[in-house]
Amino acid sequence: MASQLNLPSPARLDLRTDPNTAQTKWKKWYAQFELFAVAANIEDKKRLRQLLLYTAGDDLQSIAAGLGDKEAAGKDVETLVAALNDHFDSKRNLPFTRYQFRLCTQQSGEPIDEWLQRLKDAADCCGFEGLRDSLIRDQVIAGCSSEQLRRKLLAIDNVDLEQALRVARAMETAETQASLMESNEAAVQRLRLRDTGAAASSAERPVKGPAKQQPGKQTTCIRCGVPGHRTCNAARGKTCERCGKRNHLARACLSRPLEAVRALQADSDSSEPEDSIFCLTVAATGTATAGARTTVLVDSTQLEVLVDSGADCNILTEKAWRKLPRPPPLQTTRTKVFAFLSSEPLSILGACSLQVTTGQDSQEVRFIVVPGDGVNILGREASTSLRLLSLGPQVRAIAAAETENAETLALAKQFPELFKGLGKVKGVSVQIGIKPDARPVCHPPSRVPVHLREALDRELDEQERLQIIQPVEGPTPWVSRIVVVPKEDGKTVRITQDLRDVNKAALRQRHQIPTFEEATSDMTGSTIFTKLDIFKAFHQIEISEDSRKYFVFSTPRGMRQLTRLSMGFASASEILQRVMQQVLEGLTGVKWIHDDIIIHSQGPEVHQEHVAACLTRLRDNGITLNASKCRWGIGKAKFMAMTLSKFGIQPSEEKIAELQAFKDPQSAKEVRSFLGLANHLEKFMPHLADKAEPLRRLTRKGQEFVWDREQQQSFQAVKDCISEGCTLAFFDKRLPTELVVDASPVGVGAILQQRHPSGQTRPVAYASRTLSDVERRYSQIEREALGVKFGCLKFAFYLEGCPHFDIYTDHKPLLGIYRADSRPPPRLECIMLQTQHFTFKLHYRKGEDNPADPLSRNPLTSASSHKDEAEDTRLCNAVVQAATPKGLTVDRIRAATERDPALVVVMRALETGNWSCGAASPAHSFRSLKDELSVHAGLLLRGNRIVIPAELQQLTIGLAHQGHLGQKKTCDRLQRKVWWPGMSKQVEAVVTNCLPCQAARTDGAVKHPPMQPTPLPSGAWQSLSVDVCGPFPTGENVVVLVDYFSHYPNLYVVRSLTSASVINCVIASFSRSLRTTPPTSRAKNSTCFWTASGFDSAGSPHSTRRRTARWSASTAASTRPSTPPRPKATTGGGRSTSGCSDTATLCTEAPTARPTTSCSTERPATSCHLA
Repeated sequence: MASQLNLPSPARLDLRTDPNTAQTKWKKWYAQFELFAVAANIEDKKRLRQLLLYTAGDDLQSIAAGLGDKEAAGKDVETLVAALNDHFDSKRNLPFTRYQFRLCTQQSGEPIDEWLQRLKDAADCCGFEGLRDSLIRDQVIAGCSSEQLRRKLLAIDNVDLEQALRVARAMETAETQASLMESNEAAVQRLRLRDTGAAASSAERPVKGPAKQQPGKQTTCIRCGVPGHRTCNAARGKTCERCGKRNHLARACLSRPLEAVRALQADSDSSEPEDSIFCLTVAATGTATAGARTTVLVDSTQLEVLVDSGADCNILTEKAWRKLPRPPPLQTTRTKVFAFLSSEPLSILGACSLQVTTGQDSQEVRFIVVPGDGVNILGREASTSLRLLSLGPQVRAIAAAETENAETLALAKQFPELFKGLGKVKGVSVQIGIKPDARPVCHPPSRVPVHLREALDRELDEQERLQIIQPVEGPTPWVSRIVVVPKEDGKTVRITQDLRDVNKAALRQRHQIPTFEEATSDMTGSTIFTKLDIFKAFHQIEISEDSRKYFVFSTPRGMRQLTRLSMGFASASEILQRVMQQVLEGLTGVKWIHDDIIIHSQGPEVHQEHVAACLTRLRDNGITLNASKCRWGIGKAKFMAMTLSKFGIQPSEEKIAELQAFKDPQSAKEVRSFLGLANHLEKFMPHLADKAEPLRRLTRKGQEFVWDREQQQSFQAVKDCISEGCTLAFFDKRLPTELVVDASPVGVGAILQQRHPSGQTRPVAYASRTLSDVERRYSQIEREALGVKFGCLKFAFYLEGCPHFDIYTDHKPLLGIYRADSRPPPRLECIMLQTQHFTFKLHYRKGEDNPADPLSRNPLTSASSHKDEAEDTRLCNAVVQAATPKGLTVDRIRAATERDPALVVVMRALETGNWSCGAASPAHSFRSLKDELSVHAGLLLRGNRIVIPAELQQLTIGLAHQGHLGQKKTCDRLQRKVWWPGMSKQVEAVVTNCLPCQAARTDGAVKHPPMQPTPLPSGAWQSLSVDVCGPFPTGENVVVLVDYFSHYPNLYVVRSLTSASVINCVIASFSRSLRTTPPTSRAKNSTCFWTASGFDSAGSPHSTRRRTARWSASTAASTRPSTPPRPKATTGGGRSTSGCSDTATLCTEAPTARPTTSCSTERPATSCHLA
């Protein structure tokens, strides 16, 4: 019977495409198989088992083979099916299947019943049990594509699934019928326009303004088109599909419909109505249209096109289509094209989409191909998008693209090999280093969506053809996932790899990437530019054979590995910059960042040389370019999102348009995004009309988001300010440089400008930023110094190493702080230290003449985190800790400062800069010191000292007066750490009233005269000093005689210390040394030395005896060096020979003190001591 009916067998069961839906696929397929078995009248269970496995295909056969060892698999179909059901049930992942159920939403144009079936299939795998219908109902309400249906279902109390489906089907049927009625009405209008021509069309054009309601006719809404009411909010924010305007629907549109070109595939639904397109331009080449012609690149082929503002479509002739290097296949279209005043449609071969490039704009355009030769036409929509046509309220003019220099373009044609295929840099093979402790990571393959597979296959074929990737053979320890990203055209994809694990394991290669300022620093005077774009720059750098194993990734075709560098690799940008530096280094007028190369020159002839040298270098190194993105010999070029010209630097139109199109923020995150975008264009803002502070407040942590009139005005003011635009001059290191700075309570601003020989001062860059909460509490002079630091560090690239530049400020006291002999407070000192490596001179300029004043008062929120603020805070904290007196704490001083009315007024004056106070004000005594004062952490500082509040002043003096120091030392202690007005007078009063200090005063005691030096004798043995050392433990003493001139000592050992024994020693010394007595001798005030009879008989009539001061035992012990005990030498002067021997020995071992001074009072004198 099966053969008689000739029934087709069920399709093969595909279980590899999406393993997560294997259970659903199996159930659907088995249901079809059961129908087939019944229809074919097959009842043998063994035969059904074999037929099931054969029909299902390899995927199910592999699973069944794995179940063969199980008895449950059996040999009949029922046992096999039961085993397969158990197998697929065990593979079910409930969290994932329920996640897929939640993602199952209604697609655009999908009928409700088809979507319902998809929801039921998805719910069958989720194990919802009794909640199945209610969860499907919830998904219908949440995932439907119609907002009107969702609102209607939510308005019904406790709606169930059946009721929801009835409402959805009814609305779907009504929508379909209304669309057919509207399409029929539109078709009648198109036929009427075609028959009557232009005159009739103008006569039938609807009259603006509200129409009068006819009697008996029901009122229709002008917004949604539904009868019964005049207006509503159902269409608020929506766009009309007929005219493109907002806030009304198509069925309520009063404008004449602008039908779009609709190209249908060959297998499209034949029931769809035909579309009529009117081409209003006559295919002629008269003078009227000659000015509207321009040359564009269509798929890298130059074609002349006519820009027609009256054409609703784009026309390409068959000849031009065949001229393309790879003519795309034509698609069948039901669109009809009519020429102007013609009732017969043009003959059409088909439609295709082509990439059109005009100047610096490129986009995909839909063309209708007509047979033969003629004029290629760009319609109104495409011409406007490509900025070839500008439509304004008064004028519709052709905006011609930037004209390229013919000579430079001809020079480029001499290098055809630069524009063929994908190049490879010669002699470069990148070696990737891996960390020694890195472990290989192998990821499972990623599943590619069904709709992207075809485009992925084409891209894989193209990359294998270009040798970017290659198949992998053998084991692969490193496997990454493939990432498929659809492009904007919806037909092609971009392939990347998820190399995060490889990036973690790879040793990072470092190379400096120049900034925009560095790349444009020597473009002063350049008038002509050429921009080159490297074709797939990363893919032109080869990866070494040994390193390719790290770039293996999985594809639906199997494992592939990269042979060229990929943008997903962490060091790819540095490697590309290093390679380009090796290739282009040494070329004049050539700058590059990544794959963008800009060639600049000051004249066409020099530019030809620069371009030729660059192209030759690229050709010799095997690099190819993207012809569609290259611009040759133009006067204005885009480079790094900026526009370069002979006038300087301008912001790109795209950036300005992006900012202008920014919608009103709905959250603090969107406000940050807007401010970040505005900050990117900050250097082009000479001033801001209103403050950006209302927007910045919304970004604070914990701040409630309230969008009010103030925020709206600030938001619009920033957009208007940036949109005004500004042309900045190129920096020229030969010109005088000026930095204009200013600070306000909310921000700081700076302008870098240069004075040109003509006398004109042109800005180079603008900068501003808001102050943090801590910086806003700075004094005005500190904020002004912060502005100087901000300007210097912001433009350090231009100012560091500059022999001299001038800084202008409107705060005159700042000039005194920056003098070389100034002693600024700690915070100012720290700020100044960070700019000490700049060589500048500070000048004063009035505020009304300072152009940086608006920047500081209306700053943009900077993305930077004010990292220098932490360093300043650490320094000030260290100063405060060091200046805090022992016995007090910082918290105690801060609390007392907050209660001190005078200090509160002073700190407020420092923050606001308002010192308008009279002589009676508590802040008046601080006014003259305002440039020395600062506020930190709630404390008032004067320089490095803390200003003590009144309630702690007496306690601080008491701490400094511990030990009862005098007034001067107490003041010295205080002045090292603290200060307050009248501190010295208060210290004097405390010391004067201190009883212990007054009792210990010695102001009435007799003061000793100062010590006087003793004159040196003119010769030896004219003046002697005599002293006794002892007694020693043996009971003996040593008499010591020293000559003042030669310091020669004589020592005699005596047992009894009497005048007679000492005189005998002196006589012996005189008789042995001089045979006479010396003119002068000095000795202690002791009776053994000053017995009148003894010394009179021993001395000569011409000798003089002088007494020294009486010494106490403690004084003698403290001033006399210790002398070791000497052995017994002689007992008197009779043993002169042995005495001389002993004396000589003591001279060489015992140190002596030179007597140099004398004293005429009883005060001890060191001149009488011998060590």
